Amino acid sequence: MRAGAATIVLDGDQTLWDFQSAMVRALGETRIEIARVVDVDLADVPSIEALIARRDRIAEAARGETLEAIRRSAFAETLAELGHGDDDGAVDRVAAFFTGRRFELCRPYHDTVPALTKLRESYVVALLTNGNSHPERMGLRSMFDHVLVAEDLGAEKPDPSVYARVAAVCGGEGALVSVGDSLMNDVVAPQKAGWKAVWINRDHRPLPQQVNPDATLTTLDGLDIALRSILS
Repeated sequence: MRAGAATIVLDGDQTLWDFQSAMVRALGETRIEIARVVDVDLADVPSIEALIARRDRIAEAARGETLEAIRRSAFAETLAELGHGDDDGAVDRVAAFFTGRRFELCRPYHDTVPALTKLRESYVVALLTNGNSHPERMGLRSMFDHVLVAEDLGAEKPDPSVYARVAAVCGGEGALVSVGDSLMNDVVAPQKAGWKAVWINRDHRPLPQQVNPDATLTTLDGLDIALRSILS
């Protein structure tokens, strides 16, 4: 990377790796594990959609809790609903099973490593994520100069303090460019902080009229070209 180079701040989930598919597949396997632990028919275990909805409801009411604690609470509620308490540590076993499978199933997109390798030739490269898919679990830690996780920062995107903290940590004199899939977290909020922003729209969503990314891509292919254009 060059002295005084711009800092490229990338999101993780659905930008660099396919968290959503890994989560859904891990929950499907965890349903089978719950049925085994509780000794009920699989049909009695809440669906994947119901498990996701339960986790989201608990997360909304549990601001400040870690992602692991939120997920554990959701599994505890599910087991209690099925008539199984936690005297035997079943909740922890189920939570550990899910977490292990989710990490094992999470894979970088095919364009991630080539893009990061190219970026490191010219820029400071940082990861800023609200999630907990730590890059070292996918062999990607060496691709980043800085890794910033919301739980460690004490706030998450799109809180303005997060972008200020990233700017302070990354330092340097160059511009800051956000790259990610979330229009609010990775485009609108960073632009309000004075950054440039590249929207990674892998699933071809329509762009709202009031949002104006500096560049839009459907993959990370061509990110280096887009960056040269918006930073020129």
